[in-house]
Amino acid sequence: MSVEATLFKVPRYKLEENSSVFKDMFAIAQADTQEGYDDDKPIRLDSVERIDFQRFLTALIPDRSSELIKDVRDHWVSVLKLSTLWDCFSLRKQAIKNLDAVPIEPEDKVALARAYRVQRWVIEGYSTLVRQELPFTVAQKVKLGAETIIRLYERREETFRAAGKAMQLQLEGNFSHYGSSPTPNREFSNLDKDLLEMFQEEYKDARYNGDDLQDASEPLKFLPSSRVTRGSLTDAMTHGPSINHPFYVETVTFLVENELFKVPRFYFENESSVFHDMFQMPSPKDQEGTSDELPIVLESIKKVDFIALLTVMFPERMRAKEWASVLKLSTLWEFETLRRQAIKEVSDSDPAVKVVLGRDYHVKTLLEAGYRALISRDAGLSNEEKDQLGDKTSIKIYEAR
Repeated sequence: MSVEATLFKVPRYKLEENSSVFKDMFAIAQADTQEGYDDDKPIRLDSVERIDFQRFLTALIPDRSSELIKDVRDHWVSVLKLSTLWDCFSLRKQAIKNLDAVPIEPEDKVALARAYRVQRWVIEGYSTLVRQELPFTVAQKVKLGAETIIRLYERREETFRAAGKAMQLQLEGNFSHYGSSPTPNREFSNLDKDLLEMFQEEYKDARYNGDDLQDASEPLKFLPSSRVTRGSLTDAMTHGPSINHPFYVETVTFLVENELFKVPRFYFENESSVFHDMFQMPSPKDQEGTSDELPIVLESIKKVDFIALLTVMFPERMRAKEWASVLKLSTLWEFETLRRQAIKEVSDSDPAVKVVLGRDYHVKTLLEAGYRALISRDAGLSNEEKDQLGDKTSIKIYEAR
């Protein structure tokens, strides 16, 4: 066999006895030029690392040197990796047994469970992580992923809150709910069951199945966030833009998401330094903004945001969501008066909204107020709030709590 340009010659019967994959391969009738019978035509294991194969062979064909193994953990991880790949059931069982006997960080145990389908390690690793009192480390966050970290923080908070309640009742002498000998540790009794329910899909994925091993070495992946693309100006003009009647008046014309807006130029010129500077530039004959055929194209702006900004310029009752749009564009275009007004109007928003607006549009007062409310309240983050805040911010909030 050839592994990373190194030849290995091993007893064929050992591979046939221990691996259903190799047994089936050798059972296939082949020509006289069969690979694996001489050094000139070895069986090439292109996806295998030499160090992993050496460790695998040490377990497959043990000798006295096997008792002097260094780096026991890495050695048996390599054996687990290849024994899973090649359906070496007895070696896989031996590798799991030996790894159970060495210290493994809980996040590594979960990673190994994901990669090599050891169901028991999924729950064991998560159970240890939930009981961990300190915030998760950077290494743990990287290995487990943001979604998992958030779910663990939520479960940890529920567990310790229940344990605290048990302790309070114990101190108060109210044992009726907990029996004759209450203890906070009772709140951990159903932890593994709860974790199994919480991570049931991952637990199922970690099931070892000899008939379905082609993806055994692939870690779990989370779906990427979707992206929304906009049509080009050419497409917009080809289909013909519609007219937004409430704001189709004289002076300057904009095109936002395939819709025309004609609004008084003086407001933009007097209140926005960005537009003021643009309008002060020498005007060519065919200046953009002077007609429907030559609008100023605001390609990165959403129509809903632009309408909200115009609604403030021509006041009427507005909703909080519209004020958020005003804050967005007044910050972008440096409408200082409108920005101050928008900040005031959104100050009564939900805490998560305050954090998002404060973070996105550089409003320190909103950011601090939102964080204080989310960290100090009893309830954890709702699914909607986690979606609004994002994984990184959600994790920080749980750590602060």
